[in-house]
Amino acid sequence: MKRFFVLFYLLFSVSILSQIQDNVTWSVEPNPFNDSEKIKITVSGVDPSKWSTQDVYLWTWFFDSNDVEVSSQINWNGEWNNSKESMKMTKNSDGTFSFEFTPTELFQYNGIGKIGVLAKAKNGTGDKKTPDYFFEVGRFDLTINSPKTNPVILEREGLINISVSSANEINYFLINDDKVLFESLNNKNFSKDILGPDSQNNGLKLSESTTLRLLCEDVNDSDNFINLNFEIVVEPVSIEIEPPFELKDGINYDNNNSSIIYLQLNAPNKDFVYVLGNFNQYENNNESLMNINQSAGYHSLRWDATNNIGEAVSAGMYIYTIQAGQYRAT
Repeated sequence: MKRFFVLFYLLFSVSILSQIQDNVTWSVEPNPFNDSEKIKITVSGVDPSKWSTQDVYLWTWFFDSNDVEVSSQINWNGEWNNSKESMKMTKNSDGTFSFEFTPTELFQYNGIGKIGVLAKAKNGTGDKKTPDYFFEVGRFDLTINSPKTNPVILEREGLINISVSSANEINYFLINDDKVLFESLNNKNFSKDILGPDSQNNGLKLSESTTLRLLCEDVNDSDNFINLNFEIVVEPVSIEIEPPFELKDGINYDNNNSSIIYLQLNAPNKDFVYVLGNFNQYENNNESLMNINQSAGYHSLRWDATNNIGEAVSAGMYIYTIQAGQYRAT
């Protein structure tokens, strides 16, 4: 009897602590929709009284056109234990709750591929929420054939093929910084080679890292479109140099100058490595590119306690991240 009581108590405790309401249904109007259209998201089956409240709030996030969740500096949701009042859902006469917004305006981002949502209490502590639900963005389907990774590294003498296909007739515009680089009209398929800066072939060359945007428009309705973003990292030229003294992996101090340190990384299979930190605003540039000792497979960087514009930084704690291709470690 005692064992039964303990088991019952544990099950009862779990049911109290977890207040997720999973028998809900989501819908959106219009459906399908573009990221620049005003939409109305509705959820049914939510009983806020189970969360000891009458109000329901929307918690939402989004993914880019390559299905990668975007980490934005803009906080539209508020905090998990204190949602913003602007995210309060409207209670309808049929017991459903709805929320209207334009994705590009709320998220302040173009090229949204998917939106994630859940409904919650203002204070969601204790799992006072519904399960995650996702809405696909776009009035027509696109398949990205290549590149398969994003971001992608463009070798200096190499090429990257951007290839997209659709079941619909599409007007394609490849754009960089609002300038149209290439267009393909009234086609179901799009294909364009992007060449590295040292390529011997003729074609569209990139000399520096950038994000190319492929605008895909319905040929019959220019308001019906999808943006695809391709982040291209052009392989930099690493300087081959040996440090002034023998270094160990990690941080090395210059005994002759306390304001100078050296960072070393053993990465024999990496052609280039960046050191990003709060001292250089996490920027990829020549100053954050590590030198290379090709024979030993080591990468090193000299830092003289200045920021990305050459100003001396104050004493304190500084965080740095090693980036080698798509690998990052802090």
